[in-house]
Amino acid sequence: MASAKQTTKSPDPAETVSSPARVNPFLGTFPPPDPNKKIKKFTPAEIDLALCELTLEAAWEVSKVRMEEAETAAERREVRRKHMNEVLVASNTAHSKIAAEIVDARIYLLEMDWEVSALEEKYWYSRF
Repeated sequence: MASAKQTTKSPDPAETVSSPARVNPFLGTFPPPDPNKKIKKFTPAEIDLALCELTLEAAWEVSKVRMEEAETAAERREVRRKHMNEVLVASNTAHSKIAAEIVDARIYLLEMDWEVSALEEKYWYSRF
């Protein structure tokens, strides 16, 4: 009969492999931080810019996937309209000057894309 104080170890294969320490292979091995080295702190403008760029890039990736799935011209126009709405929402969150300039440039590019795509829909796709 087994005693109540017996403990059973889980058969975790990671514990049986001899390794110096559990290292996450995706993070890599980094030396410990140097206490004498100053850590760069981001300014609010840099954080704002990074947030805007991340939002705009995510919206672009989503719209690319949706555009590939769209079959009709109306669906493609709807995808472009939703992308423009997402960019306009990002423009409301841009507080720094550089982030606002980035968002304005993206809006300008989207407007040009709308004009080019309207011509494509009218002339190119109408031939098929």
